[in-house]
Amino acid sequence: MIQFKITSVMNCETGEEVVAQSFFEQDEAVIFEVRRQLEDAICNRCGPKYTCYGCGQLVKIRGKTGNEIKLRRMHFAHQRDNGNCPIKTDQSLNRHELLAIKYDGQKKSELHLQTKDLVAHSLERNQLNQKGVTEVRTERIRRDASGRLNWRKPDVSALYKLHSLVFEIQLSTTFLSVIAGREHFYQQNQTFILWLFKSFSEDIDKQRFTEKDVFYSNNQNAFVFDEEAIEASNKQQDLILKCLYRVPYCLDDSVAYQWQEAMVGLHELTFDEQTYKTFFFDVEGAVATIEQEIEDKILMRRQQQIQVKEQRQLVENWHQVADKNERMGYDRARSLVHQVLTKIDSKPGSRSPLLQEFGIFSRDTHDRLFELFGREGGYKPSDQDRAFLNTAYELERAERSHLERTDLLTCLCLATCLIKVEKPHKAYRLKKVHAMVYVLLSVQLDCVIGQKYTKLVQVAHGVFPGKEDYAHLFLTLLAQFPASGIHKQDALSGGKLEKKIASFRSKDPKPDVSYDDVFRLIFPKLFEKKND
Repeated sequence: MIQFKITSVMNCETGEEVVAQSFFEQDEAVIFEVRRQLEDAICNRCGPKYTCYGCGQLVKIRGKTGNEIKLRRMHFAHQRDNGNCPIKTDQSLNRHELLAIKYDGQKKSELHLQTKDLVAHSLERNQLNQKGVTEVRTERIRRDASGRLNWRKPDVSALYKLHSLVFEIQLSTTFLSVIAGREHFYQQNQTFILWLFKSFSEDIDKQRFTEKDVFYSNNQNAFVFDEEAIEASNKQQDLILKCLYRVPYCLDDSVAYQWQEAMVGLHELTFDEQTYKTFFFDVEGAVATIEQEIEDKILMRRQQQIQVKEQRQLVENWHQVADKNERMGYDRARSLVHQVLTKIDSKPGSRSPLLQEFGIFSRDTHDRLFELFGREGGYKPSDQDRAFLNTAYELERAERSHLERTDLLTCLCLATCLIKVEKPHKAYRLKKVHAMVYVLLSVQLDCVIGQKYTKLVQVAHGVFPGKEDYAHLFLTLLAQFPASGIHKQDALSGGKLEKKIASFRSKDPKPDVSYDDVFRLIFPKLFEKKND
């Protein structure tokens, strides 16, 4: 890499730093066009083009152009030897001194001077209109209040509602050490600082490090004094700035941002007396709120996950207990079946199909009974079958192993009903209405049959609504068996069933009689009374 004596110069129009290394890597046509412009500036044929940061002298381009290698040896040079220039090769400058020279040098650009005057003028109009500003100064030296020899000369300083306020116009690249040094100085001297840009891109890839350093250290608020802001300032007779900031929002449990901008006056700014920064929108506060919301949501989800896990565990435990109870219930039911089979001297080899089915009693027995009685030709019960059903029924009624809908007592009742209907097609029709048959059996036997409930009144509530097409049969049977525990249980629960029955009677619905042939075979007394 070529070492340049003058490593960079200032563009007088924009205040931007022109780095020699990058400049002389451009196409030859560009370099020589600028060379001509610099010569015209030196001869006063146009305004200043490039100047030296150290002494402010106009610079020119020197070097030979015989070949490509010599072209790379071109460099910036003073128009005349200046022994007082602090950045000449015979001077020894440390990094801090060099940065200070460059920072002060960029303030001499035409754009910087114009912007400074416009800001000061806008503040003066604020003062004239009594909007809070009581003092305005340009390039006024501010010394360290502690008595140290430190001092700064801000572009514009003002007094706004008892707040000491300075404006630093930032047009070119400035190292973070310069920015941080100034901010620290003003904070130590209880002075608020407002950095102003002429432009600021929302595209983070186009933002310079200088802009990012200022933006992120100022609560992610960037203040711009561009043509639009100048026009608004003139119209409102006040200093109006364009503020660009990022509004945070929650996206997939993380903080995302959306750019916003607003034209704001000094009265709309927040003056943070801890950091001595000014901002329009409190991005950091909004971020903290969203982060807390995200944390709360994550915590809530974790708690919900724990609750779901606990609930699943409870359900699993319940199922395990239920499965255990079911196994015990079926084991007990099979034990009773074999006890009865022994009583009626029914050896395994001589058992009928019905007795074989009960001998392996399981949850499938209920459905296989319909298959057994519904096969072609039907099923002819033996004397042993009838003896088994009677004996097992009495024993199971005495000490029931309740297994909800398909327990032993229900299957015994079902087998008895299937024997009563006799014909295979009747068995098929019984299967269509067996739920209502179990309701009627529950009332008649004063015992819950074929239901998941444990109380008779619960069985009755399942009729209204649910089985209202056959409610006439239920009410008729209930009248025949007034000693049923249904009335007593309903009274204890506030008479809700009685109210349902009264409401049903008032509607006087048409009953479904299409399955009366099945009901008559199982409950003949229902129809004897009906026909009387």
